[in-house]
Amino acid sequence: MPPAVGLRDLRGTGWWVIAQTISGELAPPRASVVVSTIRTLAALGPGDLDEEEALREVELRARLMHGLAPRTPAEWERAGSLFATETLSELHRWTPPALP
Repeated sequence: MPPAVGLRDLRGTGWWVIAQTISGELAPPRASVVVSTIRTLAALGPGDLDEEEALREVELRARLMHGLAPRTPAEWERAGSLFATETLSELHRWTPPALP
């Protein structure tokens, strides 16, 4: 099973299906079933947990947009999953703003 399936990443799973079908490792009829399932899942929209995670990501991006580094270990972990190593290194260099 590809990691994208375990992560419930529809886009990643779709690209996996394309690669496996082109390479011949996944028969077209099976790929068709997977693609139909991906369409169904995409049509359902985000689940409750997905929406909460999306809101946390928006909050983190808003902090960064305003020049504020992540505050908590959870925010740092989220940043680690979203950004490249170079970006994370830059975030670690940011100093907290001085309080009035």
